[in-house]
Amino acid sequence: MKFIRSISIVLFCVTFVPLVAFGQGLNFETIYVEDSRGNCCIDTGTVYVAPCEQEVDAHYFEESCCVLSGELVIPSSYWGKPVVKIGMEAFYRCSDLTSVTIPDSVISIGEAAFFACRGLTSVTIGNGVTSIGSWAFEDCSSLTSVTIGNGVRRIGYGAFYNCSSVTSVTIPGSVTSIEEAAFYNCSSVTSVTIPGSVTSIGDRVFYNCSSLTSIEVDKGNTAYSSEDGVLFNKNKTELIQFPAGKSGHYTIPESVISIGRAFLSCSSVTSVTIPGSVTSIGDWAFSDCSSLTNVRIPDSVTRIGDWAFSDCSSLTSVRIPDSVTRIGERAFRDCSSLTSVTIPGSVTSIGKHAFKDCSSLTSVTIPDSVTSIEESVFRDCSSLTSVTIGNGATIIEESAFRDCSSLTSVTIPESVTSIGYAAFYNCSSLTSVTIPESVTSIRGSAFSDCSSLTSVTIPESVTSIGYAAFSDCSSLTRYVFRGNAPSISEHGFDSGTKNAKVYINRGATGFGKTFGRLPVIIQEKIETFSKSASPFSLSFESKSGSTYSIQASHDLKKWGEIGEVQGTGSSIKFTDWREAIFQKQYYRLRLAE
Repeated sequence: MKFIRSISIVLFCVTFVPLVAFGQGLNFETIYVEDSRGNCCIDTGTVYVAPCEQEVDAHYFEESCCVLSGELVIPSSYWGKPVVKIGMEAFYRCSDLTSVTIPDSVISIGEAAFFACRGLTSVTIGNGVTSIGSWAFEDCSSLTSVTIGNGVRRIGYGAFYNCSSVTSVTIPGSVTSIEEAAFYNCSSVTSVTIPGSVTSIGDRVFYNCSSLTSIEVDKGNTAYSSEDGVLFNKNKTELIQFPAGKSGHYTIPESVISIGRAFLSCSSVTSVTIPGSVTSIGDWAFSDCSSLTNVRIPDSVTRIGDWAFSDCSSLTSVRIPDSVTRIGERAFRDCSSLTSVTIPGSVTSIGKHAFKDCSSLTSVTIPDSVTSIEESVFRDCSSLTSVTIGNGATIIEESAFRDCSSLTSVTIPESVTSIGYAAFYNCSSLTSVTIPESVTSIRGSAFSDCSSLTSVTIPESVTSIGYAAFSDCSSLTRYVFRGNAPSISEHGFDSGTKNAKVYINRGATGFGKTFGRLPVIIQEKIETFSKSASPFSLSFESKSGSTYSIQASHDLKKWGEIGEVQGTGSSIKFTDWREAIFQKQYYRLRLAE
């Protein structure tokens, strides 16, 4: 946390002059104070300790002008008036302070009051203090001992954030609220006891407390409970916090219905058993559990939240039950050891980046129930070799399969109408792609840098091809169009190969001698064909002097040449005398190069 302020007037502030330089506590010789109107003298009311600052003429400053060092004892009164408040940033970056004693007269400690006092080792907070402000002791990295007075009711947002040397915390029975991130990254704390008075615990209160092995709750608490050192709500229906320092296997009690950010950054847990009572795995629930190798998701779960298993770098496989309807954004992002995942037909939504950077994932099948392949959902899955997209998908969003460098082929179902920006960008092993008649739009950079792609067929339904859609496809030599010319943006066909050509049907409009700066070749159409199973024959009008390749396929993916004929300037008949071995057979004509 960094404070940058701009001021243009002189602020009168607390100035401390030590009476004894070493060995004794610091006292006050002179104190300048200000009220809310900036007056430096106060005739009535109470006194508060304000920041020590220097004049800055509309410029920024980051370092405090604090000259205090050693032990500091704040007085309880000044000129007969009680000192009741320590103001915001009062001791901001007083890095040479070693200890602070706050008197009982003080009732509140302001925001960032002792921010980055990195030499501070101990703090005693008087019994009169009711509120410890947000970030009050943030980044006091040498602080080992904190005595919180019995009057404190509120511990503010990030109050002890990054106090990495604190080993124990005693929360008094007066505290009712512990706000978000209050003890965030207190990496030396080993145990915490929550008193019966606490009614509110914020999010990530004990996040990244890597030595924390136990959170105990007073049995008289009406809002919270604990079992085996794990924090729950009172009825144990919600698992709130698993201590980050606990290791090995953990079995969640059968009373639990939902899991919040409970295991976030619990890097020592290796496996978790989730009971059939759980219906929801919340956002960030197991994120950054770097040692987690195995987790079984029961059939009761309907939702996997955003970031739920992200950065679980040791997780090798996951079975998603057919009760789940939604996989959240980034749910499995950066699960770099994940080799397989089964997505059931119950899933209707897979969030953005859900499997991004799953670098060991080799194959995936997306069920028909999923209607949209979201942005970057499988981006950077560098080991992914095959993907099956279900017939329910209507759009492949931006960067969905970007940088899937091992993907060799993809069949886009006839339900898809749009291929998004950079959807297959840099799929450098992609050799073939089937674009169905349903597609109307191929967005910019959709297949850019697919350096192994040799041929692409654009169906009649496509009306627009975006900027650089097929740029830098260095092996792409054939663009086959089934219909009239679509609108095409600049550099759409900058494939980087000199031999690339556009092939169109006779009678197609909008092309001219070149299209997208590539030469246009008119290819002959098959005019007639037999309907018998075997032998199969076809006829087409030929051009004298041209050579035609007859190719066949049973799946529209792998094509093989079955014959070659010379053009005569008239109709040519070709018969496939091979024995039929597939239920379906497809044929195509190509003009030999």
